[in-house]
Amino acid sequence: LKIQSFQLLNSTIVPVPSVGLRVSVTDAFAEVSGEWQWNNWMASDRGSFGLKIEGLSISVGLKLGKNPAGRLTADTSACSTHISSVQVRIDGKWSWLYNLFDSQIESALRKAMEDQICKVVSRSISYNLQPYLQTLPVTTKVDKVAGIDYSLVGPPVATSDSLDLHLKGEFFSRAHRSATPFPPPALPFPGDHDRMLYFGISSSMFNTAGYVYYQAGVLPFDITDDMIPKKSTLRLSTSSFGSLVPQIGKSYPGMLMKLKVSPSSPPSLTIAPEGLSLLSTEDVQAFAILPDSSLAPLFVLDVSTTISATAGMKSDKIVGSLKLGRLELSVKHSDVGPLSVKLMQAAMNYIAANVLLPQINAHLLLVNPVLQPHQNFLLFGADVRHIWSWFYNLFDEKIGSAIRRSLVDKVCQEVSHIVSTKLQPYLQTLPVTANIDMVSGIDYSLMGRPVATSNYLDLNLKGEFFSLAHRSAAPFSPPALSFPADHDRMLYFGISSYLFNTAGYVYYQAGALTFDITDDMVRRGSQNRPKLRAIFGQERTGTAFRLAPKLATPSRNSLA
Repeated sequence: LKIQSFQLLNSTIVPVPSVGLRVSVTDAFAEVSGEWQWNNWMASDRGSFGLKIEGLSISVGLKLGKNPAGRLTADTSACSTHISSVQVRIDGKWSWLYNLFDSQIESALRKAMEDQICKVVSRSISYNLQPYLQTLPVTTKVDKVAGIDYSLVGPPVATSDSLDLHLKGEFFSRAHRSATPFPPPALPFPGDHDRMLYFGISSSMFNTAGYVYYQAGVLPFDITDDMIPKKSTLRLSTSSFGSLVPQIGKSYPGMLMKLKVSPSSPPSLTIAPEGLSLLSTEDVQAFAILPDSSLAPLFVLDVSTTISATAGMKSDKIVGSLKLGRLELSVKHSDVGPLSVKLMQAAMNYIAANVLLPQINAHLLLVNPVLQPHQNFLLFGADVRHIWSWFYNLFDEKIGSAIRRSLVDKVCQEVSHIVSTKLQPYLQTLPVTANIDMVSGIDYSLMGRPVATSNYLDLNLKGEFFSLAHRSAAPFSPPALSFPADHDRMLYFGISSYLFNTAGYVYYQAGALTFDITDDMVRRGSQNRPKLRAIFGQERTGTAFRLAPKLATPSRNSLA
């Protein structure tokens, strides 16, 4: 049995209310050929057959659900098939007899295939698709502190034009997982939509992230003077803060300072149609950096602020930025006497606006075609391209083996055909000689068959210059080229002395090696010019030499 052709021309997937999805394939086409034989005590026959299937349509309903682990489940809810036409051609000794019954054979085959296809599809969904869905992860590692759980919190909800998947979207501690102290809000998606895919992220996901990282103690950070813009007149030093709190300048003159920022509660994000806002409360502890790099405590402030986030389009990307609301602070403790809250608030506002937010905004870039804030969640929208290969793979249980055998035979036949009809003729057109100039050419034809071992292939080329005017054999033979056994390169190319010596022989025979040396070739001002003229007695006229080499028989591995 060989599958000569198999085409799935049209495929669709649509949601089915209260069920899940319906996957349909229409106008499929298949062409199969094979050999047959039969025999009994009275007679026997053998021959070939051809089977053409046209107008094959398959419709499969998938009932979607979830298991206790929050993974997607799928089962067959309905299946129907229809074949418009089945054509059978039977060749054999008694083919005239068989073809008398072709209409009955075609009808029986069509009914048998229509019944069998749905059985194969249902079995493939149960034994292939469903087990595969149970292998899909529902949590993933974010970093060494946290992971995110995106398991289903309920079965998929299908309507006539959409399919909703409700995922948990919750950060959790990888060290010790526990329930978060706040429930997730509802995500009412808008009814009007013009994108193929929408993805909603609630404020709960961001807040679980803040809660996990706060509990892990990884949110505190330091602010130092080198983080403040160079052009700023306000520095993180006792000199600058001494103008706000005189005791700082007196007790620790001319020293740099450090601020340790530690959240006193998890950050809280609120999402609304008009934008996003983040409420943050921190303890800010100030230190003077002593000459021995130790820290001297100065004061501790309780700081709370609201940060608003905006989103806008830039070219084909959506960019986000943060804007700082007014800081509110109070003094929790002071080691340097009374503090002016108003002056401190002005200083902290400046540091937050000119140090913290520019660094965050520099790394904040969201890329997506559509981003809309809604009550308690952000909505992302995009169009996607779809590929139904996962559905077609459901049928591999029955037809995969036949297709594989057919492909193996076809591939080998095609490769052999290409080698014989394309590669071999092409190799015969490749040149084995090349002209160097008007005197000589070079012959790089093979001296023997290529020699292959388990890890390399050797090609032994002639490598011989020859005269274009009258080609004759060189009066010496080429040496053997023994390549080293150890090699760490992909390609090695050896050139023997024979190549150079045949070049010398050809150019010698052609008389192309004779050349003249004249006086004007001696560099003017050279110390040798007067000496040459004195030797040859040529004070007023130029001196010329003519060099004409004589042939010497070179040794086997040296140049003459």
